[in-house]
Amino acid sequence: MKKVFSLFCIVLLIGFQIKAQTTITLQPDESSSKDALIWNITPTTPNPLAPDFIATAWTNSGNLSIIRSLIDFDFSSIPANATILNASLSLYHYTSTANVGHSTQSGSNMCLLRRITSTWNENTVCWNNQPTTTTQNQVIIPQSTNDTMDYPNINITNLIKDIINNPSSSYGLMMLLDNENYFRSMLFSSSNNTNNAKRPKLVITYTTSTAIDTCITINTNNSSWKDAAVWNITPTVGNSVAPDFIATAWTNSGNLSIIRSLLKFDIAIPNNAIITSAKLSLYHYNSAANVGHSTQSGSNAAVLLKLTSAWNESTVNWTNQPGTTTQNQVFLPTSLSDTMDYTNIDITNMAIDFYNNPSSNYGFLFKLLDENYYRSLLFGSKDCPNSAKLPKVEICYHINTAVNNIQQNDINISVTPNPFSDKLNLNYVITESNNVSIEIFDLLGKRILNEDLGKQTIGSYNHQLTLDNQFEKGIYLLKFNAGKHTKNLKIIKN
Repeated sequence: MKKVFSLFCIVLLIGFQIKAQTTITLQPDESSSKDALIWNITPTTPNPLAPDFIATAWTNSGNLSIIRSLIDFDFSSIPANATILNASLSLYHYTSTANVGHSTQSGSNMCLLRRITSTWNENTVCWNNQPTTTTQNQVIIPQSTNDTMDYPNINITNLIKDIINNPSSSYGLMMLLDNENYFRSMLFSSSNNTNNAKRPKLVITYTTSTAIDTCITINTNNSSWKDAAVWNITPTVGNSVAPDFIATAWTNSGNLSIIRSLLKFDIAIPNNAIITSAKLSLYHYNSAANVGHSTQSGSNAAVLLKLTSAWNESTVNWTNQPGTTTQNQVFLPTSLSDTMDYTNIDITNMAIDFYNNPSSNYGFLFKLLDENYYRSLLFGSKDCPNSAKLPKVEICYHINTAVNNIQQNDINISVTPNPFSDKLNLNYVITESNNVSIEIFDLLGKRILNEDLGKQTIGSYNHQLTLDNQFEKGIYLLKFNAGKHTKNLKIIKN
């Protein structure tokens, strides 16, 4: 056993020479921060010291009152050759003395985070001179479910990648409501707040590497690609050849008509790969059967939800549609035009989950966030007659030399969720009585956990690991030992 462990550490160290992983936390205070709010009621007045980081649409003396917020961070500690693996922003509610808190009084208070593309000065920025923004890789902050809701670990990885990769056209983030009609609001603490724990916090994990990503495109020509639509009006009828990949809520003979779509593909990349990005592109087209993009009665924002059970493309219908989980869900914002394409949707965390747990890769469900009529998003499916409108996925990855050349025996094991926050569930099958143990290593080869589960007989097992304080955010290697058999799995803490 000692020789096996030594070889494992040596290989890990070789991998580390190629790629080192670092996690930084940015949570500046008033003296080192750059944030401000802008208000249409006082369009020429700057407000750099407000304790509120807010997006609101309300009234002021009978007039529509809109506030947006801006924030920037100091990224100078991130080296030029860094590859961003993960970036999460945490925003914390607090009770403001000046503004309404979270409110959905007249509808959804869903917000957007957009990259700012022109310069601004914290002390002079106002409504009239507010900087420009881009919708590229914008991030949805979903509607609040209670008045004091915090939003920890909002995934803004692609936004931070854009900022790091395009410093000459990146100047922080703007938060604004998706719908700026009164009465709705979302309120958090700014960096100027007196409560240190409530200030915005950005956690970034990156690697420094000279390695070049390998990128593959998975399209509808791939034999593993399948999609289908399900419709509540014909609840027992499947539709596997529809040209529409659609999420809609409309009416049919006076009844509420809801259509959702399902999609699945396999990720065929090397076993020792680390996925750095995964992007889904969907293309609008003019359907003969359904309404296209529509916001007739409100936002047509949608969500991609990971499916939790198997489905057959030819027989799936509304009644037997598989269940879903919100883990690593992906939001699609309200369309800005009737023919808007949605290219490079960030599905990285979902793809990592599919790759690490192929036996539970059932694809995802596409549905509207609000399934009250009239609203719709429509794209081409794999059966779309226009080849330019077919969906596709691009996945980029590094080869992880840290696990190259390590013998892997066929052990039936899965880990969920992955990425994880603090608890990791192992489901595995023992085919012969053996002593079982679990080891976890960081990318330096340092063993952080060694848990002996004792001798286990033939059967199926579930074991939960609590991986909290001693584990920083990042990538780790889990080694599962059953007698002479081993299995090495990559796990990610977010």
